[in-house]
Amino acid sequence: MARKQYHHGNLKQAIIQESLRQLNLVGIEKLSFRAIAKNLEVVSSAPYNHFSSKKELLNELINIGTTTLLKKMNEEKFINTTPAEKLAYTAKAYLKFSLDNKELFLLMFSNNNLQIGRLINTISLQFLDIVKEKFKDGRRMRITEQGASITAWAMVHGLAKLASNDNLEIIEKEANLNIEKIFGQMSAIWGKGVSN
Repeated sequence: MARKQYHHGNLKQAIIQESLRQLNLVGIEKLSFRAIAKNLEVVSSAPYNHFSSKKELLNELINIGTTTLLKKMNEEKFINTTPAEKLAYTAKAYLKFSLDNKELFLLMFSNNNLQIGRLINTISLQFLDIVKEKFKDGRRMRITEQGASITAWAMVHGLAKLASNDNLEIIEKEANLNIEKIFGQMSAIWGKGVSN
């Protein structure tokens, strides 16, 4: 089999793309440099020219996932006008990312992410910005901006984890609601709570 030729950093990008593909197919435990190199038709040591270890590669994938997720959340936040719309669409972007990138999403919130605190802070700040805007229209009793933003994120993250479950169809059947309807109910509960 002829080896593919990569020049001027193309191999590093190819390794990242193949890693994301492999991560989605086989999960974090079975992701290997050997399989990546084989699929790219390069020598098995080639990935080590760009990443000293699997841990370094996973860190790069986590950074890519974090950047992509935050970009998608921000796009929705700035497109919409009212705080309720911003929350709903930002949360939907979060949920969509978790479903489209199931294994990457799990990796981002796993013990492999040494910067998980930073990730959580950054995501909760997305919700905090929306909550602060919502709070401008009146005083809230028993609810703080910080508490409301963490609660919003926790609800969305919980739904994302639920949606990424392999038994999603069974869960939806038992709950007698699909994920879209659960999401709608969740948005209504959050909106009602913050508006009181």
